[in-house]
Amino acid sequence: MTRTKKLLAVLVTVLMLLSVLPTLALAESAGLKLDEVLTEKHWQKVWAPLNKVEAEMISAGATPAECTMAVYKAALENPMIDEGSIADLDDNGFSFTSQGMHGGYDYKIRHIPHVSSIDDEMLETIVEVAAIKAEATRASNCPTSPNVLLVGPWYSQDSSFTDQYKDEADALASDLGGACTKITNSNAYGTNIAAGHVNKGIVIYDSHGASYSGTSYIQICTSTSLTSSDYSNGWAYNGGSWWGIDGRYVKNYCGGTLSNCMVWMAMCEGMKLSGHGVTGTALLEAGAGVVYGYSQSVSFTGDYAYEEYFWNRMREGYTVAEAFAAMTSTLGNWDPAYSTSSGRAWPVVMSPQDPFPSNPDSHQTVYSNWTMFNIEPVALQGISLSPASSDIVPGGTANLTLTVNPSDANCYEVAWSSSAPSVASVSGNNKSAVVTGVSAGSAVITATATDTETGAVFTATSSVTVHNGYVYTCYQPVNTVETDIEYLIGYNNGGSVYLLMNYNPNPISGNNYYYSYNSNYYGYGIKAVLDSDGNVIGVDNSTYAAATTDHVEWKFISNGDYYLIQSGYQSGYYLRVWSNSSYSDLYPASGTSYATNWQWNSSNKRLSYYVSSSLTKYASFLAAAGNYSNFFKADTATASVQLYKKVTTSVIQDDPVLHTVTFVDHDGTVLSTQQVQHGSAAVAPTVPGWEGHAFTGWDVDFSNVTTDLTVTAQYSVLSYDLMITYVYADGGQAAQPYVQSYEYGASYCVESPSIMGYTADIPVVEGVMGASNVNVTVTYTADSHTLTINYVFAEGGQAAQPHVETVLCGASYSVASPEIEGYTPDIAVVEGVMGAEDVTVIVVYTADAPAILLGDVDGNGVVDSADALMLLRYSMGVITTMPRMDNADFDGNGSIDSSDALQVLRYSMSH
Repeated sequence: MTRTKKLLAVLVTVLMLLSVLPTLALAESAGLKLDEVLTEKHWQKVWAPLNKVEAEMISAGATPAECTMAVYKAALENPMIDEGSIADLDDNGFSFTSQGMHGGYDYKIRHIPHVSSIDDEMLETIVEVAAIKAEATRASNCPTSPNVLLVGPWYSQDSSFTDQYKDEADALASDLGGACTKITNSNAYGTNIAAGHVNKGIVIYDSHGASYSGTSYIQICTSTSLTSSDYSNGWAYNGGSWWGIDGRYVKNYCGGTLSNCMVWMAMCEGMKLSGHGVTGTALLEAGAGVVYGYSQSVSFTGDYAYEEYFWNRMREGYTVAEAFAAMTSTLGNWDPAYSTSSGRAWPVVMSPQDPFPSNPDSHQTVYSNWTMFNIEPVALQGISLSPASSDIVPGGTANLTLTVNPSDANCYEVAWSSSAPSVASVSGNNKSAVVTGVSAGSAVITATATDTETGAVFTATSSVTVHNGYVYTCYQPVNTVETDIEYLIGYNNGGSVYLLMNYNPNPISGNNYYYSYNSNYYGYGIKAVLDSDGNVIGVDNSTYAAATTDHVEWKFISNGDYYLIQSGYQSGYYLRVWSNSSYSDLYPASGTSYATNWQWNSSNKRLSYYVSSSLTKYASFLAAAGNYSNFFKADTATASVQLYKKVTTSVIQDDPVLHTVTFVDHDGTVLSTQQVQHGSAAVAPTVPGWEGHAFTGWDVDFSNVTTDLTVTAQYSVLSYDLMITYVYADGGQAAQPYVQSYEYGASYCVESPSIMGYTADIPVVEGVMGASNVNVTVTYTADSHTLTINYVFAEGGQAAQPHVETVLCGASYSVASPEIEGYTPDIAVVEGVMGAEDVTVIVVYTADAPAILLGDVDGNGVVDSADALMLLRYSMGVITTMPRMDNADFDGNGSIDSSDALQVLRYSMSH
């Protein structure tokens, strides 16, 4: 039941909770009639028990349906709700009357935001081709006013609302050649909205909407101007934390006949079946030419897509019928944010040719021939520009207005040009243009208008002189207040001006917009920077580095006989005081509901707020609060402040303008500082050398100096060669040379190649490349290895001391084996060439064979009788062996026997 595309649950919950407080901030406005005050008090009593039950159910985690049913039961028991008046009950809410005044509960409006993301699945579009052009007569059916009205009650309160409709309204007003009026925030109250419809060609409602009590309401954020009779007639509606008015309210209070306008209701349920087209019918009866709305709740995405497409077609001269058919054929017949009928919000048109459909939840063939522009072409006969001449400075602007003859000429296009774009540029439309100063000089701005029907061309010119100078913004002390202009609220304390901040970067008690001390709230004041004339030109950010003038700007917004003071930094926040005589509270808070209504006394420089007939609070300055200083408070005693108005002016300086050009080297060293006349060239200084780098130029052009410049020398890094030669210590190339380029300052690390049997004197060549080529020679020296020769007997044991010596790889070695008597080595000379490893050689000694002495069988070296006796015993078999068996065959007959023994005995006896 809500315009789900635009409702933020958090904001509405806050507004609902605030409704519990018996606050009458709005009702305290002196401009409100007694009936309004009494009616508001009555509704607060009606809603108090319902709000209590709702809060308890939400706290208990109840579902929307459960919460709605609990509130419904509370309404049945509420004696202030008319018996039998409760109707339209569903899972989200119900309607009722109290003393005949219309009201209702809607859970979705109070708590549920709408998901507005686009579904990638495209709709299946139902295209109904009708002979609309043939059926819609081309009689003149266009607005009689070129002005546009935008109604945006929720702006600055619901962040879901973007600037799309603000931009669209401005563009439509420009297209029509009229003005755009925006009624927003607390200004969007009943009678103000109704009166705003008069003398408008297009009216846009950018708000939430709901259908109750047999009609459809546009939701507003204030009960201002709503009376008990309005509620009783059903023209107005009380939703507890929001209010609504319908088309009958507009018709009754507009105070005139509407200008055959088109009313675009960008809200939910404006054309819902249960609303019976009451709002649309009343607007048509009031003089509207056509009314557009939706049959159900619509998403942001869908509505934005529809409006952009529709109004672009209307700009091309389409009728409403043609634009509607093209729109639904292209975007679909229901909300483009959905691909299924679960989100079906059908666009519906009401006009003299299009009565409220019997089933608005279906495709509609529209017949309205309403157009934005007069269909009958009015030829252009001439144009003129004003002013005829302008004086501006670089960065400054001048506005040109184009006047056509006749004033209702409607078939022409305008092109704008500058004779000197380097001096002044121009951009504009069919009605006006903005000229922007670029540099000192003169230019002629030309508007060329071409009649699109006849081809006739008309021109008009305006001269512009761009002077040397600058655009200067400051805040000047003033005593008067204008709406929608930035102001500062200040106080002079000890010769220094302190400004009330709308933002507090100092988390004294959390990241707040105010400071709490002894149950009082104080707005923080930051010191201002003043010029010699007493104007504020900035803020002292020595305490808070992030502080800027954005954090101290406020806007005064008209609210009847009072002003709301809006934060210029966070537009949803307003300057408030707490309506209590015990405390001196002054702080920003979100939303306009219950916001403080201020009055400004220009003679006494007082911002005042009436708490009651006997108590008034004033904005004042407090030098200290506890351990902190420089605060503003809402004093109960008379106090005053100083207002500073934001002013932007152009300062013309026709004397030659000099600019400072500073040339710096790569390391920031200043090479030259020059004062150069505007539009002239600076002279480049000589650049000192930078080791390892080559100068390539400067980073910015200084041939046409139009502002202060810092020009920095640019360099490229040079590269140098690293060459490594590999040689043997005894001469000759050991490996292929290594050659590689490296940038200056780059590190290099090159491993020397491995060569078996040799060791490089530089295993790794490494370093940082300097400003010249690097040559390195790596020398390879042969490795030394150990030659070990061990001498052993064949039968075991060491025969001689080992021979150990060191031999270079590749060198020859030759070692003769030592002589050992009675033994012969197996290697007489150990010799060879040393390889890449240690060498170990074993020389084995074998005993030499003894000399033959026949008859010496006992081996004692003599032949005697003992030998004869041993031979005899051997021959007789007494012994089986003798030490020298080889000496036993004395007679040489090949056998050893007694004959050998007898001959040995004879021999021994004769020798």
